[in-house]
Formats: sequence, structure tokens, C-alpha cells
Amino acid sequence: MMNKKSIVVFIILYVFGFSSCQEKRRMGFAIQEQKNLDAANKIIQCIEEKNVDTLYALFSDEVIFSQKTLKNDILKLYTFCSGNIFGYEKTAMGVDIIIEGKFNSSEFHTSYKLHINDTDFIMDYIFIAKDSFDNKKEGIRSLKIIKESDEDKYFCYWQDMKPGIFIPE
Repeated sequence: MMNKKSIVVFIILYVFGFSSCQEKRRMGFAIQEQKNLDAANKIIQCIEEKNVDTLYALFSDEVIFSQKTLKNDILKLYTFCSGNIFGYEKTAMGVDIIIEGKFNSSEFHTSYKLHINDTDFIMDYIFIAKDSFDNKKEGIRSLKIIKESDEDKYFCYWQDMKPGIFIPE
């Protein structure tokens, strides 16, 4: 039979252990969120510099292997939104997290508004910061850039975004 002192020690250790676990999860999420924001900055830098190889390397291995026209699509993207980026701001971000035992994945859905020359663009992307179920999925899954004035015309839900790059015709 446990005495009062043992019960108090047990409760304190239990609470401390639980909060330590929660803190590790929060720290893990913060790291994943920072990876997502770093990816956004790299995407924008690649658009500004018209750097095909660096943007290509940001995509997941799964997308690179399945989208044979990816490098050509990047070139089309650069032609579509050519010019100097005078500003940008994050307008939305959501995340889907799956945790099953020791495995987890973090899929970020992020939107930015880009001001290129005299035109505003909307950049939506899906970035998988971590996927311990299948690490070939880590990286950019989908990238969509449209003119803000065409937002209603090219609206789609996140789950409907196809792998690779979407550029309006």
C-alpha cells in the first residue's frame, strides 16, 4: 500500500513526465514549422533568381520521380511570373499532422501574396516537412502560382492540388 508521500511523488513525476513529452512535441512542431518557413523563403528566392536547380531540389523525391516535366514546368513558372519581387507576405498556413506510435508526418499548406513588378500573385504550396512513414515524400509536393485577379478562376481545395507545379494556361 502506498503512503501519502509516495502518492505525491508519483503524481509529480507523472505530471512532469507528461509535460516533458508535450514540450518535446511542441519543440518538434516548431522545428517543422521553421522548415516550412525556410522552404517558402527558398521558393521565393528561386523565383527572384530564376534558379531552376535549387527549386527542383526542394521538391520531394516522390514528385521528382513522378513528374518528368518538372524542370520544364519550373522554366514556365519563371516565364509566367517574371520580374522583380518587390514584397511578399504570408497570408495563410495550416498543417496536417499524423502521429502513429513512433511515426509521424507534418504537411504544411501555406499561401503567400507576392508583389512582382505591378502584379500581385498568390503562391500556394504544400510542403511535407517530415514524414517518417515515407521520407521520399519530404519536400515540396505542390506549388501553384496564379495572378491574384484570377484567384476565383483557379480556386481549388488543398487536397485537390496535384503534385508538381500548377501554372495557369
